[in-house]
Amino acid sequence: MNTARVLVTGSSGYVGRLLLDALAARVVAGQLGAAVGADVREPGSLPAGATFVRHDVREMGLAADLRAQRITCVVHLASIVTPGKGSTRAFEYSVDVEGLEGAEVTAPALTISGMATVSFSWTLSSIGPSFMPVVSFV
Repeated sequence: MNTARVLVTGSSGYVGRLLLDALAARVVAGQLGAAVGADVREPGSLPAGATFVRHDVREMGLAADLRAQRITCVVHLASIVTPGKGSTRAFEYSVDVEGLEGAEVTAPALTISGMATVSFSWTLSSIGPSFMPVVSFV
């Protein structure tokens, strides 16, 4: 059995949901230790094998969830792909850029949590002027 424990930010979005479904199937099959979704909104339903924690990537607190769930890998998918009618550029920037740079999905919190692997996915529109890509966390 693979003991990897994966947390997916943005798990209630389209890509995040597809990934959580696939990871949860591997948990059920005994091929993965855990599949945990994290988002600001709960999904309508969770697939068998998955759990969920409510978290906004712009806020502190994720490190505690990472430790509590014994997460070994984070897939960071939280972003605003299609802004809603009431959305503002400032809000989108706070999620897409500040959520990536300033929240606890960045190197310091992941290191403190004992994180081994991080995978980021974003559109070029979410990369702000001060963004510095992280090459690896080992």
